[in-house]
Amino acid sequence: MAEPEPRTTCLESFRWMADAAWRRFDGRRTYEWQANFSLWAAFGAIAAFLIHLPPAHGPARAIVVPILVGLVVIAYAVVWAPWLHSSNARDQRTAYYWESAVQHSLGVTAPPRIRPTQDWPRFPEGQSDLSAPATQVKEDGELKKDGNLKKNGKPSGYCLRLRAFYCAPDGIKDNPSAAAQLVLTVLVAVLPLLAVWCW
Repeated sequence: MAEPEPRTTCLESFRWMADAAWRRFDGRRTYEWQANFSLWAAFGAIAAFLIHLPPAHGPARAIVVPILVGLVVIAYAVVWAPWLHSSNARDQRTAYYWESAVQHSLGVTAPPRIRPTQDWPRFPEGQSDLSAPATQVKEDGELKKDGNLKKNGKPSGYCLRLRAFYCAPDGIKDNPSAAAQLVLTVLVAVLPLLAVWCW
């Protein structure tokens, strides 16, 4: 049985790496909505429970419920949403990088109008030896710092994720899904507070 050509093997490897990154992104997107729906249902259930709670518990719930709801919303907006955005962006960029490696090895390039608008890393145009050791992905500034704790007074990966989610051009401003989830979470979180203050 003939051995597969190195070029064919390399192309299959590139394609597998692109597919693996995309599968991670797609799987995360599935439980992203499941987690949101669960959180929204929990807020609704708490509101319904508070409405039927005897008035004797009013003072306690007026203090405890707003604190708990506030902590959950802060954790969602400051920890969960930025982490999710960072992980999705990393997998999307990884998939695009290895997709561009396949294009490079075939000698073709996607038209600029269908490429990502952001400055996503592409497979090095100058590398023509596909049997050479794998080239390290050239990451941009935001992605390179992401996840690494910086010393000497520099921001940590967590701070960079937070800044990238709320301030970067490709953050929440250009991500309608993430923006909608965040807005809906804040709005649904108001239900338990209304149950406390109005009943």
